[in-house]
Amino acid sequence: MGAKLCMLALWVSMITCAAADMPTLPRGKGDQCVEPTELMRKNHMEFLLQHRDATMYRGIRTSKHSLKNCVDCHVQENDEGHYIAINAEGQFCEVCHTFASIKLDCFECHATVPDDKPIAASAAHTQSSSLTAHSFSTGTDSQ
Repeated sequence: MGAKLCMLALWVSMITCAAADMPTLPRGKGDQCVEPTELMRKNHMEFLLQHRDATMYRGIRTSKHSLKNCVDCHVQENDEGHYIAINAEGQFCEVCHTFASIKLDCFECHATVPDDKPIAASAAHTQSSSLTAHSFSTGTDSQ
């Protein structure tokens, strides 16, 4: 019984420390996210996978949980008004994934900035061209 109690105390202290050490993320552009913050922190990947399956396998296109809309809302601009890639150092996706030690591979295919402005030169190397090139050949946009 003592070992279980000790493990429980360790687990509670780890959660408390993790919550206290949560990184500060840039705020999105909207008034609120499409889901409550805590729900998104825990389940955003599930939402993205469900959205992908609905789009790719069932032909259902919505914007509520699309990666494109996440990028549109959470991407930041530099002082010159150019977008900074969302997966660049210190940016929304990169900060949280680095904190959680989780590989961020969405942007190996998907766009890291919206299409309506130039990309900041310092972050241009992180912009993926794979899906953009695919979009030109198929006439689809990156979601």
